[in-house]
Amino acid sequence: MAGVTRKRFWLAAIIGLVIFFFTLKQADLKRLSQNIADLNLVWGLLAILASSLSYLCIAGVLYRLLKGMG
Repeated sequence: MAGVTRKRFWLAAIIGLVIFFFTLKQADLKRLSQNIADLNLVWGLLAILASSLSYLCIAGVLYRLLKGMG
């Protein structure tokens, strides 16, 4: 069972990196940097804080689910 889980992990990691690579390839990074420069600092920090909290909650749920499996 552990071998199958490890293979799924690596498959998901590779697919995720490929999607990330193509996203960066398609992105207009000059325009993105200009828009970030125009961003309101307070709203930007709040957005980063909210997304970080969201990922921490997702990580906590996944930890409990995986802990229950193994």
